[in-house]
Amino acid sequence: MPPPRPAGEADSPLAPVYPFNEPGLAIVLYDGLIGGLAGTGVPGVVELSCVPAPNLAWKIKHRAGAGMPGSEVTLLLNRPEGDVQLPGVWRDSGEGWSNGAEIGKADAPLKRITAHWFNLPDFHARMGRWETETAGWKVRLDARPDHGRVWTDLHRADVYVMTHVMELRRADGASFTAAEAEPVLAGLHVGVSFALGCWAAPMLPVGEGANGQTVWESWRVPYCDPARQTSPGWWSPQEHGSLAGFLDRVINVFVDPDRMPALRLQLMFGISAMNDRGFVEPRIMMGAAGLEHIMWQGLVLGGRRLAGLPAEVWRLNRHYLALLILYSLGYQGTYRTSETSAVGPVT
Repeated sequence: MPPPRPAGEADSPLAPVYPFNEPGLAIVLYDGLIGGLAGTGVPGVVELSCVPAPNLAWKIKHRAGAGMPGSEVTLLLNRPEGDVQLPGVWRDSGEGWSNGAEIGKADAPLKRITAHWFNLPDFHARMGRWETETAGWKVRLDARPDHGRVWTDLHRADVYVMTHVMELRRADGASFTAAEAEPVLAGLHVGVSFALGCWAAPMLPVGEGANGQTVWESWRVPYCDPARQTSPGWWSPQEHGSLAGFLDRVINVFVDPDRMPALRLQLMFGISAMNDRGFVEPRIMMGAAGLEHIMWQGLVLGGRRLAGLPAEVWRLNRHYLALLILYSLGYQGTYRTSETSAVGPVT
């Protein structure tokens, strides 16, 4: 783990806890003795693999007692900060996979969290740093120095690469817990992905205490799409203010446990509808489901009932729903409505 930054270096580039990877190459999380596989510890490695998509993988360097493929095992990692139990599953005789684990206590006091973003475009921010404050939190995001070098030829293969380092703190400098930061990290994950129209992800968050020592981290692997040279979303990376304003609204909802589930679902529907890697038909269905969910939330939870609406208003809403789906998908042709058999352009 890197040492804490000395006082006065708040404006220096953020350093990743785990080194920047080359496109498609794995990031080593642990390299040492692994217990739970044989009578004694055996040399092995745990890594964030980027092939074919981000996943947590482990392997032993010298074949030892192996389990049956698909059988579960608990790995014991002898880390300097303390032993870690990592649930895993055998894949072959010398390797396997894991759904990850949270290391440390979620209620331990933290001063900052460092997270590693994958597959973000260059924001073209001054000195490579983009920052914002929202809901009592301060977010700093630094692009890797060689972002332009790794952000090339993305059309030739599915690429997963660490592009940015993010720091999350309380705006007033107060301590917080990983449990309190979790909805903020979730809001950033879903909100930024909605802006891009495809999934990018903050991975491997590491929490530091007041003395700069690591007291919590997560090896869970959130969903991430392959890197895109041009994202299909509504946001342009040069528009820093629009992203900050949008994320401010998203995160203020995500920190409210009563409001977060509905917005999270709607944003996920929106990402699926905008993402242009799949077939059109599923995207239309996901877009329709998201828009109908918004209508249901407003009409039913908002105190209004469909039965109380004039027929003309309900027909207009159905018409508007179809237009919004087509518009979000970039449709350039005409539309037809069953109520009026009218045909017109979608522009």
